[in-house]
Amino acid sequence: MEEFKNHTFVICAYKESKYLEECIESLEKQIVKSNIIMCTSTPNDYIKNMAQKYNIPLYINEGESGIGQDWNFGVSKTTTDYVTVAHQDDIYNENYLKEIVKELNNGKDFVIAFGNYEEIKKKQRSYSGKTTFEKEDMLRVPFIKVNDEINYDELCGREIKNSKYYIKQALQTIDFELNNVGGSVKSEAVIDATTKALTENARKMIFDSDFILYLKEENKEQPYFALKVDNTDVLVSVNVDECKD
Repeated sequence: MEEFKNHTFVICAYKESKYLEECIESLEKQIVKSNIIMCTSTPNDYIKNMAQKYNIPLYINEGESGIGQDWNFGVSKTTTDYVTVAHQDDIYNENYLKEIVKELNNGKDFVIAFGNYEEIKKKQRSYSGKTTFEKEDMLRVPFIKVNDEINYDELCGREIKNSKYYIKQALQTIDFELNNVGGSVKSEAVIDATTKALTENARKMIFDSDFILYLKEENKEQPYFALKVDNTDVLVSVNVDECKD
């Protein structure tokens, strides 16, 4: 196993980054092994557990914090001549340190050594590989089946704007299925309304002709869901219970 003990990776961790473990793993997988430490000015259980999991020394910056101060603090905790400050969302190629060491050995009087890098998202956007399936390709489709009923109790008792109707009950059923043949989704809705407030002895009104159901978050002007029902055959036959107070 190749080693370069005169070098240290300093991982600068901040809060609870979901990329931290992937960064650590990329350093652990280096072909040429070196020292790894972790520093943070935002200590928490997540960072502490990551350091313990990979047996990495953890140093807490209790002084002035900030990106520059945190990096300088991390470098100050090393004892090697060469240091790589690894931000928590950096991922290093397994040959990174091997190539750095090779260049260091080929020259002299080095002040800094660095390699090329690119954003992973940018790399994904510039993908130039195959975009069609070939005979030898493999695709494993997850089989999903969802059959759910949603009762919009928060709508009960509310007046339908610009009308004399009050909503007694509104519900929606969702039937979704995905398999190796394809996918399908079926959504049905029913609404029961009355001409008087629910606190009164109101008569029951059933929507048996075309209607549109809107769902809107409180204090929002625009609805986030709209469903036009122009075929009563799609409505579900249900037993409508009295709305709760």
